[in-house]
Amino acid sequence: MDSGSTASFADGTAGSFTSLDAAGTLKGGTYKIAGAFFYDPYANPEGNNGGGDILTIGANAAVEIDGNGAMVYASTDGSNAVNGLANLSHNKGILILGADDTGLPGELLLNGSLANTGLIELDGGTVLAVDGRLKNDGILIGTGAIVGNLLNNGIDNPGGLGTQTVAGNYDQTAAGILILDFASDDSLGLLDSLGIAGRATLAGTLEIDFVDGFTAAAGDRFTILTAFGGVFGNFDTFHFASLAPGLAWTEQVNGDEVQLDVVGTAPEPSTFALLLPTLLGVAWWSSRRRRKLIG
Repeated sequence: MDSGSTASFADGTAGSFTSLDAAGTLKGGTYKIAGAFFYDPYANPEGNNGGGDILTIGANAAVEIDGNGAMVYASTDGSNAVNGLANLSHNKGILILGADDTGLPGELLLNGSLANTGLIELDGGTVLAVDGRLKNDGILIGTGAIVGNLLNNGIDNPGGLGTQTVAGNYDQTAAGILILDFASDDSLGLLDSLGIAGRATLAGTLEIDFVDGFTAAAGDRFTILTAFGGVFGNFDTFHFASLAPGLAWTEQVNGDEVQLDVVGTAPEPSTFALLLPTLLGVAWWSSRRRRKLIG
């Protein structure tokens, strides 16, 4: 499999990566995994580290895992098997967990923590499991599930009008940005949110965007985050979608939830209303002056 090429692997395929360098970086190419692809760490086509131990997805490489797709780090006879995508520790390129044509989602089980400075896309129903944490300094999108802790220093945008779940703790730093799309309020459930099994520690930026022509009305409520271990801290900066005149956003952090509400505000006083007390005072003074002159 050479850099710049595209390969699709069906169930039961075995092979090696010739675009993998001695440092374990997948230098290029697009790899679409539709079944169990076995690659052998002991196959050594280029005299490097075996052509099988992927440590880094390079900036020019893309790996997509769909349906029953799995990349299994093991010799073809099944010995020395390690679950998941070997010792993958850094994504600098594109890593996609998607669904096949039948809607069956893919999953990826890693042996350690994963750093992301590229793009990770987790389509609904997919699972990315890390033995430690996913440290996101790039872009993370999708409503799949993350098994492990998530540290967001980059952009996290579920983007599928659904819930991105974290089976661990969620920490967003001052550099982190959480972008959520709304196509309805809680009543219809067409909105992005986070569902966290552990605790959530918040900082950084929250951005709310309306999609599909939606506009919020007074009384609308949006539950954007639930953390069963509690919510700590709060966002530092808010970028809210625009509302109609006379409406405003409010935020509530209630123990294990973060909610946004749209409320009505007091109407701006008109010029006449501002002048009314003065006009009444002038009228009273004029009336009294007339009575005094007549008397």
